[in-house]
Amino acid sequence: MATKGRIIVAGEITCSEKVDIRYIVRNVLREVGYNPWKFLIYVFVHRQSQDIADGVNTALEAREGINEQYGSMGAGDQGTMYGYATNETKEMLPLPLVLSHRIVKRLDDVRKGKLIKGILPDGKAQVTVVEYAGDTPVRVKKNRSCLSSAYRGQNSRGTSIRYFK
Repeated sequence: MATKGRIIVAGEITCSEKVDIRYIVRNVLREVGYNPWKFLIYVFVHRQSQDIADGVNTALEAREGINEQYGSMGAGDQGTMYGYATNETKEMLPLPLVLSHRIVKRLDDVRKGKLIKGILPDGKAQVTVVEYAGDTPVRVKKNRSCLSSAYRGQNSRGTSIRYFK
């Protein structure tokens, strides 16, 4: 979790090596364009309980000697997952999501390549599509349909708004 100059890393891990989580967080911050020393980093990570580690690594069936096709597979480490598959795009993701990903990727590329000077990380994009021919999005709305923004820091003057056709 990150907010207002603070980053909190929390959870349970099973690992054979000591992991310097603060070091990793600072490197990621540096890679994406932030000054890592402007953040307070709190780490609340502890060893995963053996019961949970056993379930993640090896299924209960395998631990009890039951031989089934998938009985040896553990649950895997669980995370938060969301989304759905659709045939709107070759990526099998919703068209607005694919387009907004392309926009923010390009925004990040021009920031890193200094093609646009003075912009900072944390760009955003929103894309609205017209749905017709059933429920399949076919084209982006003409005018007022794509929005992207880039953070320029507290010392920048004014706001730039540009309309493209």
